[in-house]
This record gives sequence, structure tokens and C-alpha cells, in this order.
Amino acid sequence: MWFLLFYKELRQQPPNQVKYSSLGTKEIKQIYLSSISSKPQGCAEHKKLTPAEVRKEVRLRGIIMATLKIVVSKNIETVRALAAQGYCPVECSFGGETVIDELQLDHHGRMSHLESVAIRAYRDFFGARAEDPRFVVNHIDADCIFAVASLAGLLPHPQSAYAATLPAFLQKTWQQDLLPLAETIAVMDTDPIGRDVLAMPYGAVLITWNALFGANATDELSAYAAVEGWRRLLTQPSTKAFIAAAEKAEAERRAQAL
Repeated sequence: MWFLLFYKELRQQPPNQVKYSSLGTKEIKQIYLSSISSKPQGCAEHKKLTPAEVRKEVRLRGIIMATLKIVVSKNIETVRALAAQGYCPVECSFGGETVIDELQLDHHGRMSHLESVAIRAYRDFFGARAEDPRFVVNHIDADCIFAVASLAGLLPHPQSAYAATLPAFLQKTWQQDLLPLAETIAVMDTDPIGRDVLAMPYGAVLITWNALFGANATDELSAYAAVEGWRRLLTQPSTKAFIAAAEKAEAERRAQAL
């Protein structure tokens, strides 16, 4: 009964507050339970949230993922049409032609003088498309999808707005500086030959992402999974076993190749 009353109150708020149709009972209940949980041992105070505060947290947690839109297209005319509609093109290079907007997120062809899109999106444009997270890409790889997640503000970052809403014991995770990872992605994207990826910052995370989310990824569902993959690998302790397994497999592969 206590949750049903809370759920009813949350659902009756003005519709312009958040797109609740994308947030189910289970998610809202989880947020409510976390808001009234006791202080974790050894951690910062986790105060009880009022319904108004929970609504704010629901918006921060859910609204971007609820409106995130990624289109994967190999057709340059489709990409151009979507860019004209306001979609942000990321690494949309087609032979000698490229489709870009004001952020110029490509580094192929005539844009080859620019740094990797992962580096520039994270360092220079983090969260630039958080209010309008519509993207079009023509492939799925680590560089492209890390850039998309950065532009949408969905990754840990020293200036993360989401991190500021979390209990202190979680803020450190969400305020990580992932620029070294972006740099590792850039090197492995442009000059991978002879590189020992495990010796590079976040190298084990990168090979884990490639194995789970990058291999044979070609469509929109794969793109969404790939964005969430970066978030989980970088914020969830439960993924450490996968990272360790990938690191072991890569070390064994490299030893056999030498």
C-alpha cells in the first residue's frame, strides 16, 4: 500500500515533468526504495528523498535514455536528410564524402586532420546533446559509440550533472575522468598495429567492450546496447569478472602470437 500511494502521487504529476511512459513500476519502485534505504556502513549519508526529489532523480536517470535516438544507416542521402532534421552525425564518412554538423565529429577523408571523435566528444563536447540526444551513424565501433555516449552526457565525467545528484559514495565513480580511455580508443582506432592494448589505460575495458558490444554490431538495437555497455563496464562492479576474463584471454592470445 505504501508504494502504491507513492506511485500514484508520482504518476499524477504534470506530464511535462518527465516522460513517465518510459519508466515502469519496477524502476520507480527501485528509486523509491533506494531513497528510503538506511545509510550504508562506511558510506556517506543517504537521506530519505521526498516525492519531489525522487521526481527530479527520475528525470535525471531516465529522460535521456527515454529520448535517446540512434539511427544506423549506410545511405549517405538518408544521413544527410536526418542531419538536416537536427540529428547529430557521428563518423558519417562515405568514401571521399563526409556528413557533419557544427561539431564536426568525423576524422576521415577531408576531416582526417582532426582528432578522434571519442577524444573530442568527451573532452570538448561532453553533454552537448543531452537535451536533444538524436544521432545518426553509419557503423558501430568503440570510437563512434563512445562519442555518442559522451555527447548525450551518459558517461562518468568530472563535470557530470548526474553525479552531483548521487550520494557521496557513488559520486567518485560517476566523476571519473575517462579522457585516458578516449585516448586509448583513438590509438587503437587509428594506429593499432603492434600495440599492447593491455598496457594502455583502460585497455582491458576496451577489449571487453569490443568483445561484448562491438563485434558484428550493425543495427540500432546493437547501438543502444553498445551505449549501455560503456556505462555498465565503467560504473558497475559486477562487470569486473568479465573484464578480468577478457584481459586473461587477450594476454594468452598475445603470448601465443609472439
